[in-house]
Amino acid sequence: AALKLAPDASEAHSGSILAHSALGDRLGVAEAAERWLAVDPYRAGGYYELAKVDTERAARHLPAMRQLLDVPGIDGISRAMLSNAFAMIFEKQGRLPQAFQAYVTSKAALARPYDPAPFKRYFAACEAVLTKQRLEALAAAGMEDARPVFVMGLPRTGSTLIERVLCAHPQATALGEARALDNLM
Repeated sequence: AALKLAPDASEAHSGSILAHSALGDRLGVAEAAERWLAVDPYRAGGYYELAKVDTERAARHLPAMRQLLDVPGIDGISRAMLSNAFAMIFEKQGRLPQAFQAYVTSKAALARPYDPAPFKRYFAACEAVLTKQRLEALAAAGMEDARPVFVMGLPRTGSTLIERVLCAHPQATALGEARALDNLM
């Protein structure tokens, strides 16, 4: 519906790709990405999404991708997406040295200097809260219940870590990233 209202809107094309991806519709993702690139060939995300699902189709866009990579002032995220798209294409073509170099370029595009200060503050706060006495007091906490526990979260929020911690217990089992509840929301 958004594409009908605003056929040139990048957000609508990006949303279409996400919708097809959520449905597991790889062909739909590829077609949506190519529609986006037909409207706006300067969207690195379109090339990246296309390469994720169909490297052969993405390879047809290599000249446009190279041209976009040479645009002065291209941002790091776009450079990383394009480099990843190159890497996926080259890997599929068996051009492994070029694929490796493209992955290196992608990683470098997002590089930022490491600052240990925030991590030190975080761990100091954890040490202040998680004292030996507090952990001993919590040792008896828990519940005897066989009902399932759902761990939900957005990417990079720690939900996978929580799942792994829970599954370290011999009576816990993980389903991994189950998408069964997506249709209920």
